[in-house]
Amino acid sequence: KEAKISAELARKHARDAELNVERAGLGLKRLEKLCEPGFDNETMQLVRHVIMATGTCVTNATSND
Repeated sequence: KEAKISAELARKHARDAELNVERAGLGLKRLEKLCEPGFDNETMQLVRHVIMATGTCVTNATSND
């Protein structure tokens, strides 16, 4: 019984973690779009590097590099 409860909690935590990663990725995409018009290429590359370093699956459709 305890193993079943633990498995259910593990699944819940995994779902929560996945949702949090998606939410963070969306926030980082918004940050990139907000920053892009005012920053030079080097700064934007650093912003993108931070985004990729978070481990979120953020695609960079706005990159012109």
